[in-house]
Formats: sequence, C-alpha cells, structure tokens
Amino acid sequence: MNTTTPTPGLPGAGDIYGIILNGSVGLLAGFAVGYAVKKILKILLFLIGASLALLLYLNHEGLIEIKWEKMKEALTGIFNSLRGALGAYQAMAVSVPLAGFAAGFILGLKYG
Repeated sequence: MNTTTPTPGLPGAGDIYGIILNGSVGLLAGFAVGYAVKKILKILLFLIGASLALLLYLNHEGLIEIKWEKMKEALTGIFNSLRGALGAYQAMAVSVPLAGFAAGFILGLKYG
C-alpha cells in the first residue's frame, strides 16, 4: 500500500528534488576538492620556490654548480608530463557530466 500522495500542481516534483540533491552533493564535493587542491598547490609552489632560491644562493656562493642544460631538460620533461595528465583530465571531464562538481571545484579554487 502506497501512503505517499503526489503534491498537486507539481508534476514530477520527486525528480526535481533528486536533481537538486545530486547537484548539491556534487557542488559541495567539488568545493571541498577545489579548496584542498588550492591549499596543496600553494604549499608545493612555496616549497619549489624556496628550493630554487636555495639552489641559486648556493650556486652564487660557489658551493654547488648548476648545469642549466640538464635543469632545462628535466623541467621540460616534467611540464610535458603535466600537460599529458591535464589532457587526460580534460577528456574525462568532457565525457562525464559533472556540472555541479565542476562549479564547486571552481568556487573552491577561488575561495580556497
């Protein structure tokens, strides 16, 4: 026996609530991930910058010698790997409809 009665004047109201609920969960999850990613990136960029500054100082003092061609090759390889990873992420994002998650992720990056 079904005890629920549909709300008059709102056809398919259950479907709308499900869509809103799924979008809200995606938005909150995206915001949390975006916030965390921004914080982690800030820490990583600080550590990379501090390491580079230390290497430049030690090179200036003559304690170490930096082989700039090797450094350039290493950084080029790292950036190419990141570019490939971002391409795979973009392909996944296009194939999966994650509008709520994407919006939350962008907001998390902005306010993180």
